[in-house]
Amino acid sequence: MMKLLLQTEGKLLLNHFRSSKKQAYATVGFSTLFIALIMYFLSKGIWRIAPSLSFEMMGSLFSYSCLLLIGMLVLMGIPQVFKNLYSSLDLSFLFTLPIPTKQLFWVKYIKSFLSTPLIMFFLFYIPFIVYGIRVHANFLFYIISFAVLLSTVVIGLSLCYLLNLILVQLIPAQRANELMTAMSALSGIIVYVLFQLPNFSSNGAPFEKAIAGLPLFPTWTPFHWASIAITSSAKGSVHAFLPALSIMVLAFLSILLSSSLVEKGFRTGWVRLSEGKGKEKKRAKISSNNKYKVHHPIVVIGLTDWKNIKRDLREWLVFMPFVFFLIFPTVGFLKSGATLENLISYKDNVWLGVQVFFLFFYALFNGSMSASSIAREAETVSLIKSLPISSWQLALGKLWISWLLPFILLSTIEIVLGLFIHWSALQIIGGILLKGILTVGISSIGIWLGTIGAKHNPNNPQNRLTFGVSILLAILAYVYLFIALIPFALLNLPPSFKVFADELAGSGFIGFIAGLASSLLSFKAAYPAIAYLIGIALIIIFSGGIAFLMLKLSTTRLKKGIRVAKMHSGSTLGHQSYKKSL
Repeated sequence: MMKLLLQTEGKLLLNHFRSSKKQAYATVGFSTLFIALIMYFLSKGIWRIAPSLSFEMMGSLFSYSCLLLIGMLVLMGIPQVFKNLYSSLDLSFLFTLPIPTKQLFWVKYIKSFLSTPLIMFFLFYIPFIVYGIRVHANFLFYIISFAVLLSTVVIGLSLCYLLNLILVQLIPAQRANELMTAMSALSGIIVYVLFQLPNFSSNGAPFEKAIAGLPLFPTWTPFHWASIAITSSAKGSVHAFLPALSIMVLAFLSILLSSSLVEKGFRTGWVRLSEGKGKEKKRAKISSNNKYKVHHPIVVIGLTDWKNIKRDLREWLVFMPFVFFLIFPTVGFLKSGATLENLISYKDNVWLGVQVFFLFFYALFNGSMSASSIAREAETVSLIKSLPISSWQLALGKLWISWLLPFILLSTIEIVLGLFIHWSALQIIGGILLKGILTVGISSIGIWLGTIGAKHNPNNPQNRLTFGVSILLAILAYVYLFIALIPFALLNLPPSFKVFADELAGSGFIGFIAGLASSLLSFKAAYPAIAYLIGIALIIIFSGGIAFLMLKLSTTRLKKGIRVAKMHSGSTLGHQSYKKSL
């Protein structure tokens, strides 16, 4: 039966590619070319430095590569495996057939392995082949590295399945929507713990230990076994077989452990989640004495979006990267032995760094949230023209709420941080106002791109842009941020920074930027009051001008009618089918 199921999967995959549009082929071709270029330059760099890398050094780097491979698989694989196990539309049909649950599970497992994990295996294996050819390593090196990396991939994938099968039994069925959020958070925590393993073995930076050829991991970890296996195999020693065999046995045990929970975690878990999604919430009784206040259409549109965001925790996954970037550096700071007094002594420099750090995340959040607000209208897009509101009001309603949510969150964090570091009231208020003005332009760019490439998937609401448009959004947001940093630097860089800028000034892109900064600081030192006024005016004009232009383009598209791609994750391949809504 498994052979028949796998053959069916293969036929469906082939038919899917045949029926795909040219855009799908272009996306695959672009991704393949991008990966090929990365591998070319990486392999070229390894070819150059390989003679200077001893086998012991390569063993340490190989063990860290295994850690990185598992970390990437867990980070990307846990949410993907969850969709594969519980969100595929084919399961409602397959579970009605007289097919053992374990066979269905193994088909899902093999299909998962033949996608991202297999690609990542080759991405990690090819550089080691290049190294082995360059240093004339023993033939055993290629066999052992192949077996160890493949076993590492299996361990990572099995860990993803095991965590999904366990967690689905712990979270109540009625919280099915929040399960994906828990999966993503769990994957981030696990990856962080994995990358802290090199610090548990001994003192010293992991990179320094790797260059010295010292073990990065405790002897009881499989990463240490991988280091011994690769070092011994490069020398042609038979001592490589035992650690390599140990890793292969560990991979086999991880498969058995994940498959032991199939009956309880797969079929029963799918039934529980399906029932939980179908349960309707009890509606609160509406008192006849309630008084309703009529708001302006722009306010109503924003409040409607806020209610949609508030009721589904998956909408908040866009803030997940910031949570990890906030928590993990804090943990690292506390572990380094530094104190709060150290930060207070350099509070002005810390303030400037925090402003740039927050602007980076504003560029990441604001555009994505505002673009998602357009895709949120997938079910009602055909009614927009019939509503008693103008396209300008609709765009403004989407803009203010998508700008306000990140602004409130990050501003609250900045205020708390400022109180701890003893920033002045002017620094706290000024920094918040400047970032608030600058980020309006980023949100308006997201609104415009949302009218171009909106995508709706009820099973994955945080992904609301087509691939090409999401790449364009990231590029435009950071180009906007780079230009906006010029007047921002004029306002906030101290004149003493001119000495550093003069040292970097010269030819090239970095030299040009340093020269520009030096000229601005010279002007600021000569005319400080005028410089501040010009900087503030430039920020307001630039952000306001971009916002006005983007809103005009957005309203033009809204008047003509927008299209939202409705994505249905289903079929045995879990492929994406798109339906355009006018």
